[in-house]
Amino acid sequence: MFEFEAEPEGEQRRSRWFWASLSGAFVAMVVITMGAIVVGSVVLFWVAKAIQH
Repeated sequence: MFEFEAEPEGEQRRSRWFWASLSGAFVAMVVITMGAIVVGSVVLFWVAKAIQH
């Protein structure tokens, strides 16, 4: 589908940087989402305990 041989060297480097930054952003998004889920569940747990008492 992609023909990297036809691309100039600069284009190849730029597309490699693009994919690296894209995967980095994806990893950051996953980490932030998981952190938000953990924090949210802890907060809900403490709220539920506070309501019970």
